[in-house]
Amino acid sequence: AARRAAGRPQEAREAFLAARDRDQLHFRACSSLCDVIRGVVAQAKGSGADVQLADVESTLADTVSDGLVDDRLFHEHVHPTVRGTLAIARIIATALGRTSGSAGRFDLSWADELNESELLGYGPLDELRTAMIMRVFYDQSPFLASQQDRAQTLLRLDGRMRAITRALSPSRREVARQLAAGELRSSGLQRVEGQILEQEGRLEAAARAYQRELLMSPYDVATLRCLGRVQAKLPERGQEARRTLEAVLRLLPDDAETRALLADLSSR
Repeated sequence: AARRAAGRPQEAREAFLAARDRDQLHFRACSSLCDVIRGVVAQAKGSGADVQLADVESTLADTVSDGLVDDRLFHEHVHPTVRGTLAIARIIATALGRTSGSAGRFDLSWADELNESELLGYGPLDELRTAMIMRVFYDQSPFLASQQDRAQTLLRLDGRMRAITRALSPSRREVARQLAAGELRSSGLQRVEGQILEQEGRLEAAARAYQRELLMSPYDVATLRCLGRVQAKLPERGQEARRTLEAVLRLLPDDAETRALLADLSSR
């Protein structure tokens, strides 16, 4: 950390890797284990097997400008952030795309224009919920006693939670308050309520339920599609429906149901 603060990222990376390899409890794959995996792949390739290595350890550092795999990519030393999750997925997809007979099947170039939150349906309240879960997680064993960086991690998580909360709109801040109080224990409940109301023909109430769900998860494709479908049924809500359904296609370009809803709107 001192070398990173001094602007010496390469030295910092070497020190962080050495610290990882000296972990008494190996949650992370140490250098020797990574070398074993690389050796197994090389041996299999030498035998003619159609095997590709998804070298996450080496490649992940290339996704950040200074090569340091830190809290931009991981919540702590094990669990990836949303950005880290997407970076790992891209590395694996690239490796799969090199296998025989896979031409085009693992091409993620269509997602290049989407940010991590849009692509994974992960909004500010999802990030806040994750930070809350991690905060509780770090008050339990084995982290409570055995992890020396626990205090720094808790401070970092608390700082992230404060930053997210400050950036929220008043309505989402109220949802955040309810999350913190344990009043909203799982996502998707408002969508289920909306589906029930929609089946009962109470379309305005259903639309409001879907919108409440989207306050928590603004990029949730299923909820966006439900909202667009209901808006399309309501008088004078056609333009809103079109915008909502187009947002779905931006996240999920090949969604047949959404395309059918848009085609029906255009034919009116």
